[in-house]
Amino acid sequence: MLQLQEASVIDTSLKPYVKGYGLLRLSSTVIREKEILPWPGSFLLFASQAFELDGQAYPFGCVRQMHDAASRLRWKGDELEVFTVRFAPYGLRPFLVGPVDRLRQRDMETASVWNVPLPSIYEDMLAATALNSKVKLVEDFLVSTLDPKSIDSTDDSIMQLADAIRREPSEPFGPLRERVHLSNRQFARRFKALIGVNLRTYVRICRFAHAKTSLLLSPTPSLTQLGYEAGYFDQAHFSRDFSALAERSPKLFPSHYPLHRLISERHD
Repeated sequence: MLQLQEASVIDTSLKPYVKGYGLLRLSSTVIREKEILPWPGSFLLFASQAFELDGQAYPFGCVRQMHDAASRLRWKGDELEVFTVRFAPYGLRPFLVGPVDRLRQRDMETASVWNVPLPSIYEDMLAATALNSKVKLVEDFLVSTLDPKSIDSTDDSIMQLADAIRREPSEPFGPLRERVHLSNRQFARRFKALIGVNLRTYVRICRFAHAKTSLLLSPTPSLTQLGYEAGYFDQAHFSRDFSALAERSPKLFPSHYPLHRLISERHD
């Protein structure tokens, strides 16, 4: 049995940084693993049981920055409930004590990564059963640790650039880059500190996410057209890059990831 619920951001101060919330409930005696594919954003995850993410064990949950490779979530019990907070590409930064690119795997479950640590947040989320209760708890926590002053005008320009690339990864972004008045070296450092990956990797993830959603929502997709719309040079480039990130070719992907199709139909 699979249940998927989604909720919108309520507190207006969080809306520039948080994209939404999701609650996944799975009951199965067979399924013990779920793939987490590259996505242009970070997430905060709370689970109803201990789990492993890419071989690292977590008792309740963790924060996960943007990645350009598929991750694997593994668990042991028959009943799993996962609540996720989806951040905008740059959304995690104002909640953390340091740059996103310095977040390390061993730190992802520790309270010390947040501006205002709340060690009990994972246990509190586990005790809450209803979606609206979980949203209230996590928003109270996020509001308490949000530091909007950590985002300056240069960051705002980078955020606009990141949003434009995410919306239309096939469009040129040179003019928006020129609005960020930094040298290439300074820009690279600021971009990675804010988003967690470099610009080239970010564009790659956005193209993949755009193509993945289009592929899952198209009953008879044209791979050439999908690749072109996502910003790939040709079908060979599209197939090669997509296969590297999804671990499946575009042609085989929909049949291997039915859960991703369900989620895409509900929300991009």
